[in-house]
Amino acid sequence: MKYELFNIRSKNDFDKYYPILKSWWEEKKGWRSINPEFLSSRGIIIKDNNDYVCAAWLYKTDSAYGVINWVITNDKIKAKQKKECLKYMFNILEKYAKHIKISAIYMVMETGSLKNFLQKEGFLKTSDNIAEFFKYI
Repeated sequence: MKYELFNIRSKNDFDKYYPILKSWWEEKKGWRSINPEFLSSRGIIIKDNNDYVCAAWLYKTDSAYGVINWVITNDKIKAKQKKECLKYMFNILEKYAKHIKISAIYMVMETGSLKNFLQKEGFLKTSDNIAEFFKYI
């Protein structure tokens, strides 16, 4: 298992990673691919056994607070392998966040299994009643 950090705004990284990520988003019911302009320059993707398994983006604010967003997985990968890769990815993201002076990470999730996974990884569940809203303008 290994990780690759990438900047989706770099032409080389865009050409290498965006087609993969776009296909994952398009395979999810109710999802559409995320506009690359919305993605942080701090992307991470995990590769295991020659397959890309999961990805996410770390956003640094103008404070010590960071956000992990757009967590996505390859639906062709078995659940056990995905779980191991997600655990590895969140561990790397935490180390990377500390390296760039982030001392708290915020995430909003709606996937039940990922919520449970994150709690087991030390994330505190802050609310049961959060509604997320997003609007293209």
